[in-house]
Amino acid sequence: MNTKAIIVAGGKSERFNSERPKQFTDILGKPLLAWTIEKFQQSKELTAIIVVVPEKFIKFTKEEIVEKYQFDKVSKVIAGGKTRAESVYNGLLSLSKDTELVAIHDSARAIVDSEDIRRVIESATKADGAILASRVTDTIKQVKEIQIEKTINRSQLFLAQTPQVFEYRKILGVHKKLNESGYEKEFTDDSLMMEENGFRINLVNETWYEDIYFHMLYKLDANLRIAWLLPMKTPCSLCLPKSRQVRCPP
Repeated sequence: MNTKAIIVAGGKSERFNSERPKQFTDILGKPLLAWTIEKFQQSKELTAIIVVVPEKFIKFTKEEIVEKYQFDKVSKVIAGGKTRAESVYNGLLSLSKDTELVAIHDSARAIVDSEDIRRVIESATKADGAILASRVTDTIKQVKEIQIEKTINRSQLFLAQTPQVFEYRKILGVHKKLNESGYEKEFTDDSLMMEENGFRINLVNETWYEDIYFHMLYKLDANLRIAWLLPMKTPCSLCLPKSRQVRCPP
C-alpha cells in the first residue's frame, strides 16, 4: 500500500530546558530530529516523509538535516500550526490523494524500532488504524485529593506511543471536521480522535520495552536514554540470554 509518514516536529518544547526546541537538540553530533527521520528513511514500507517544523526552522531543517544526511524520502518540509493537532492537519493536507496509509510520529521519539514501524503499518491494514504502545509496569493509584481510592489493575493498561498509522482518507476526514470546529476539545493523540468517531484501532505492543535491559534504561532521564540507545551496533550476549538478546550501545 502507498504509505507515507508525517513526522511532527512543530512544537516549541517549552517543558524541555533548552534554548531551542528539543527536536533540534544535538545528540551525539546529530540533531535529534535527524535520528528520528533516519528510522523512517530506512523503512521499506514508506514511500515518502513529510516533516512538520516551526516556520523559522524550515530552512535549517532542509539544509542541516534533510540535505546534509541525504534523506531522499523527505518530500516536503512544512510549517506547523499553533497546536500539535493543527500541525498534523497541515501535514495531512500536504499529502497527495493517492496516499492510502499515513504514519504519524512525534519527532522526539527517536528510538522507535524499525521493526515496530513495520508491525504497526501491517496491523493498520487489518483495521481503521493501529498504534504503537508499551505496557504499564508501574503500580497505578487512583486518588482523590491526596487519599488513595483504589489501585488500578494494570494488566490491560498501555501507554500510547507513536507511530500511529491510519487510513489516510479517514484520518483526514476526522481532522477536517475537528479543525472546522476549532478543535474545541483537547485530544492528546490522533488515535483518540479516531476512537471517538467510531473507528476501530488496533494496538501493537512495543518490542524493545519488553526487554528487561531496556526496562532498566526506561527509568533514566530521556536525554541520557536517547544518547545511550541511538548508536546501536550488535546484539550483546553479555546482557541477556540468546533468546532475549537486544542491541546494546557501544
